[in-house]
Amino acid sequence: MRCWLKSDGLGLALELIPALERAGLKARADAVFGKVFDLHEKKIRDWPRSSLFRNNVVWLATLCRRRLDAALKHATEAVKLKPDDALHINALAEVHFLRGNQAEAVKLMKRCIELDPESEYHRKQLKRFESGDRTSLPPGY
Repeated sequence: MRCWLKSDGLGLALELIPALERAGLKARADAVFGKVFDLHEKKIRDWPRSSLFRNNVVWLATLCRRRLDAALKHATEAVKLKPDDALHINALAEVHFLRGNQAEAVKLMKRCIELDPESEYHRKQLKRFESGDRTSLPPGY
């Protein structure tokens, strides 16, 4: 999953924001996040039927643990646009998990496994959600 985030310029933000936080520069991390998030939300306003743009902004929000209310809105809309897309359902599950709705996250992850039964990533995500450890990162991060 990381590779397609990098292709849209989000990779740098996803590396820079945590690095700023580790360096004790939370205000700068917040500022960078805000600018990148707002830029990607503008893309969504310009292309409202792009489930990919919505999915990208959801991952930015979840991996940076910010603006989860907006992420929920975008993830829900992405799944409405592509209801059988396991990648979008996974993103929605991630938002629910981080917002404390573990049961919904587990349910959605099981749906991902139904849609893509060969995916080891989805199985690892399900195990992570079932553990309830919201400080953990998705597999591969």
